Amino acid sequence: METLVKNKFEFHDNVLNFSNKSFYYLESFSTLKIDALNKYDAIILDGRDVEFARIILKKFRGSSDIEFYLKPIFLINAKANEDPLLKELIDGIIVSFDQIPETINDINQISIKIAQLESSTSNSFEVQLFKKVLNFMFTRET
Repeated sequence: METLVKNKFEFHDNVLNFSNKSFYYLESFSTLKIDALNKYDAIILDGRDVEFARIILKKFRGSSDIEFYLKPIFLINAKANEDPLLKELIDGIIVSFDQIPETINDINQISIKIAQLESSTSNSFEVQLFKKVLNFMFTRET
């Protein structure tokens, strides 16, 4: 339970705080329930276990909660042969925690875009899915 403070970073129990943003570092052996991750501004997902990373990304992006499925997710420790699914569902790859400052602008832009979205629901699965895809594309400017 060490706290590391370096270059205005504060890292404690898989939580990293920087520039009024909180990040959760999610590793393949983490025991935290994924629903508890909603309170963080962004997720840093360990990419060493590609299958684990895919499962986590599918849980996030498959959620019906707009704040959850649009949460910024960055991959760290990515394998050299990048998985095409991971590449499409993440917001970036970082090589080390020192690159956290470079993600702040992306997180802020995504948050601004999310605030512009309607959070209406539909009874139709197809409409919900279509809306989620459009919301993701809008917040990621793709």
